[in-house]
Amino acid sequence: MPSAVAVPIRQRMIELRQQGKSYRAIAEALGQSRHSVRQICRRWSQGGDSALTPDYQHCGHGGIRSERLIWRAAI
Repeated sequence: MPSAVAVPIRQRMIELRQQGKSYRAIAEALGQSRHSVRQICRRWSQGGDSALTPDYQHCGHGGIRSERLIWRAAI
């Protein structure tokens, strides 16, 4: 899973969406995936500005898979 999108980029996504831009246009303008733009805009519409804070527990890999990859890389 990729790293979290920075808060200023999230805020810009919302600004562009409020201006009537499509998810695809926002994604291309900001160098993000359409899925990320859509998810962030949905979270914002449901939770307001407080929903723009990244949920770091869902970022990156964790758990057994990461441990196995580290172990394999060490060998």
